[in-house]
Amino acid sequence: MRSRKREALSGYMEQPHETTRQWVTERVYAHTYGLSEQTLRNWRHKDLKSGRMEAEPGKPQYRRFGRSIRYRLDDLQVGTAA
Repeated sequence: MRSRKREALSGYMEQPHETTRQWVTERVYAHTYGLSEQTLRNWRHKDLKSGRMEAEPGKPQYRRFGRSIRYRLDDLQVGTAA
């Protein structure tokens, strides 16, 4: 019985959950797309001041997980934002 449990857990560990692949930190996102972290912060602040609960169209999508900010890594809309 113990070996079955280990096999199940090892299979789980080998295949990361989908959400861990989609959401990345501000630093990783900025580095991946050639942006500064401050640019991402400025865009979030602009959204907050305008009362939007989500990113402005054309800007990268982000979410709050507790106190952490995470960006969708596969979000390619940032190329149109300036």
